[in-house]
Amino acid sequence: MMETLRYIVFVNGLLAVISVAYYALLRRETFFNANRLALWLGVAGSLLLPLLNLPDWRPQPIRTAMQQTARAIVPKLITGPTDSPSGVTITFPNKRTFEAFQARQKRVVWSWQTHLLALYVAVVLFLLIRFGSQLLSLKKLIHQSVYDPYDDFILVRNETVTSPFSFFHWVVLNPNQHTSDELDQILRHERVHVRDRHSVDMLFAEMICIIFWFNPAVYLFRNLLHQTLEFSADRAVLAEGVEAKAYQYNLLKVSLSAGQSAITNHFSKTQLKLRIAMINQPNSSKVAWLNYPVFFIAVLTVASAFARSKPVIYFPNPVVEPMAGLKVSVKKFVKPVLKTKRIEPAKLKNVYNDKSAPHVQDVVYEERPEASYSVAVDYLPITADSTDDKKMEAMILEGQRKYGHLGIGPRRFDKEEIKRLSTPGSYLKINPDGSLSVDETASYARVFINNEPVAPQAVRSLTINQLYALAVIYGHKPEGQEKVGTRYILFYADKGN
Repeated sequence: MMETLRYIVFVNGLLAVISVAYYALLRRETFFNANRLALWLGVAGSLLLPLLNLPDWRPQPIRTAMQQTARAIVPKLITGPTDSPSGVTITFPNKRTFEAFQARQKRVVWSWQTHLLALYVAVVLFLLIRFGSQLLSLKKLIHQSVYDPYDDFILVRNETVTSPFSFFHWVVLNPNQHTSDELDQILRHERVHVRDRHSVDMLFAEMICIIFWFNPAVYLFRNLLHQTLEFSADRAVLAEGVEAKAYQYNLLKVSLSAGQSAITNHFSKTQLKLRIAMINQPNSSKVAWLNYPVFFIAVLTVASAFARSKPVIYFPNPVVEPMAGLKVSVKKFVKPVLKTKRIEPAKLKNVYNDKSAPHVQDVVYEERPEASYSVAVDYLPITADSTDDKKMEAMILEGQRKYGHLGIGPRRFDKEEIKRLSTPGSYLKINPDGSLSVDETASYARVFINNEPVAPQAVRSLTINQLYALAVIYGHKPEGQEKVGTRYILFYADKGN
């Protein structure tokens, strides 16, 4: 929610900067194709720049002040019905994950933010319906008219049209309202719109106004774009040798008509005074090209000023002998207030049902006011630091990867647990001489020693003192059968002892 809000504010802010900067720097320049390109590059930048991690050039005091302002404003805007930070996920070597904090089930509450979102969606739907209705009306008008094909466009003659306009390759007008001289100039003007595909610009501008209807800057952008397209067409007509005074007179005459649509290119579109002023405007000098880099630098400067600092995740406490394969990751950030949570080691034991989890001594999740979050994991050292023990632990992990898919588990036991659980009736026994044995009558048991499959009788060669650990994988019970699934017993022993 915070990221979405930030993106919306950032995009609309950049659209405002682009519109104002263009109005101040470029609207009077006669490089009309460059002006058109600058406007659309500005829009593309407005949509893409908020998604990038721009370099933060702000001095530290300014950066701190802006972060404090954001922390004071944003939590008030995005407060919700829950404050449970389900942000930390622990992944164990067998790919099972554990949520450090279980989020409480959210209750659906219609807050003012939800009403605001509903209003936004409703207005967008209304504007889309109106936009579709305009397109359908235009299509109906064209189909009910008389066609005259030309090389560059299709002339559509309709006596109900009060103002000539073009839409893609159609030029629509009422020939009875215009003299032959006026028709020639109108067709020259609209042919430029058709040739340069100005209708595409107008459709995209209309869609931007629909999506960001609440931002006054998008209407200024649309108006500036329409002016640029009309200025470009006017200048192209004059370049073909049309007399400027007669052309201005015809503009004045046609501008008295009404019924213009926002999605079409009209011969008398935009403010007449501005068009006449641009017709008489001398060509811009080469020095005016310097305004374009100034325009883009202004946009990039504003975008960098609101760049987001990358969140820092750090481990303030030293990690002692981390268990291989155990990962701690932050899945999402919660509201930045000082809070500390701890995970009981017993919870880890319940999730990961072998002897790896108890090696975790403590897990601490801290939320810090400066909007950076720390996850500290302290480990108890593994049973011994010897090279042999590390080899055995690596062998156990290899067995989990190799045979873990066979069923549920593995459940891990150490020597002391085996001594405690071994009884005359159990499938694993400790014989009086210290040797081990499994119940050979249990046909559903499969035995492995150091990850290699062996016959059950081979276990008698091992003693309890040689045993390092035991892992049991409980196989799935076959469907429709009463008996339990296959039990896979993995012995890990140092045969040299």
